[in-house]
Amino acid sequence: MFKGLQTIQTVPEFIPRPINDGGAWSPDVTLIPPDQINRPKARGCSKAVRSRAFLDIAQPRRDRREELNVSPSTRHSNFIDLMINDNRDLWDRLMNNPFCARMGNGTARLEGFKDYAIGEFIFLRNYVRYKLGLYSKTDDWDVLSTEASISVAESVNFANLQLEVCIQELNIPEAKVLKAEPKPKVKAYIDWVNSSIKTEDWFSLHVLMAPCILGYFDIATKMFDDPTTKRGKPPRYDVGAQQ
Repeated sequence: MFKGLQTIQTVPEFIPRPINDGGAWSPDVTLIPPDQINRPKARGCSKAVRSRAFLDIAQPRRDRREELNVSPSTRHSNFIDLMINDNRDLWDRLMNNPFCARMGNGTARLEGFKDYAIGEFIFLRNYVRYKLGLYSKTDDWDVLSTEASISVAESVNFANLQLEVCIQELNIPEAKVLKAEPKPKVKAYIDWVNSSIKTEDWFSLHVLMAPCILGYFDIATKMFDDPTTKRGKPPRYDVGAQQ
């Protein structure tokens, strides 16, 4: 669990102190707009997780899209950056994962990538269940008849696309993918994700998605800038040549 999570997980909206202030980061409660605390549709309200709003956790960076497209180092500080900075050891382990480096330079084992692909499908399949769990907690028909159906359908599509990759690109039998059990670390992550259905922990939703939305960007940028990264058709999909 990220450090500082318990400090601000119940704070609805906040503006963090500058990253270089030398002290522990925390929300400046005096800057929280009063109407954001209890407003039913506010992103900080626990009810926000029952609508599509809970998916939009990249919002703090949306206005900084141009900087993000240039380099990770150009980001403006926001609470996600501060969270990462306070957990730099964990973030660096993610960025420097040897499996990612091997995928980039073409030395990753095909069987290892197959395991990764199956694990990704297992996570995406559970993400459908996760969304269903959130929406099951509301009786708001406007949400259930519009946002819920669209949001769940999108997640089903993501999982199906990954299933197609496993079957068509990697030649993994469909039955093997569907019957596969999650590895211990994947299961632990899935269990943590599912725990937020009960708690409606708004802040944990941000922590949950940071490695996906932001981590993939940083890893991709690092691999793109690495001269050892192989270009062209990904060698990991060249199944016929490796079997």
